[in-house]
Amino acid sequence: MSNVSVGVGLAASGPVEVGVAVGAAPARALPLFEDGFDAETGSGQGASGQSKINYAAFVSWTVSNGTVDLIAQGDFGIACAGGAGKCV
Repeated sequence: MSNVSVGVGLAASGPVEVGVAVGAAPARALPLFEDGFDAETGSGQGASGQSKINYAAFVSWTVSNGTVDLIAQGDFGIACAGGAGKCV
C-alpha cells in the first residue's frame, strides 16, 4: 500500500507552496504552486492598514467559495512565516 502526503505551506515573504508526494516511503512534498502575497493590498484593516478579513480579490488566485483572511505581519497578533510580509 502506498502512502500519500499532501503538504501546504504559507509564507509571507516567500512563496506559498502546495505539494503532493506519493510513494511507499516517507517523502518530501514538492511544490506544485507557489505565490507570495506582497502584491495584495488588503483594505486598511489591522494596525498596519494592510490586512483584510474575508478577502477574496487575490491578484493570482480565485476564491471560488467563501473567503480567506489576508493578514499583514503582526496584525491581530498573528506572526507570518518568515516574520515579514503577508500571509493567509
